Amino acid sequence: MARRKKADSSGSGRKWKIGDVGKFLGRSLIAMFRGEFLMRMRIDKYFPQIAYTFLLSLLAILFNLMVDKTLVKVEDNKRTLQELEIQHTQKTYELVQMTRRSNVSRLLKESGSAVSEPTTPAKVIRPSSGSKGTAARAEKKAREQKDSTEVNESQDNG
Repeated sequence: MARRKKADSSGSGRKWKIGDVGKFLGRSLIAMFRGEFLMRMRIDKYFPQIAYTFLLSLLAILFNLMVDKTLVKVEDNKRTLQELEIQHTQKTYELVQMTRRSNVSRLLKESGSAVSEPTTPAKVIRPSSGSKGTAARAEKKAREQKDSTEVNESQDNG
């Protein structure tokens, strides 16, 4: 008799049938909807670890989304930068073209301006001797005037 009690205590003494599987699945499904399934399986003692794993998974997903969003912004900025570099190159080319003397004179004629290229060199405007200058400045001016007259005389003779 002792042997029978040990056999009964180790199991329910009842064997499983195929019909019991359907009942077990049905009860398990109902327990899942009620929120009792994890309790029946004694997983409630692992709840903190499950919650921690869920939190880590959630954070990993959020960080991946943030990284993807940042990469999309970087790609958009690269495209915008390329477009702006192309525009900058075009504007620089246009500016260089416009600064040429022939283009400037052509643009002035097209706009109806009477301004044209100078035929004589520019004159240097010197302040009068009565201005607020030192004696050294006055001497320098005198030397410059003397040098300019000598250059003009040498050009006349040559």
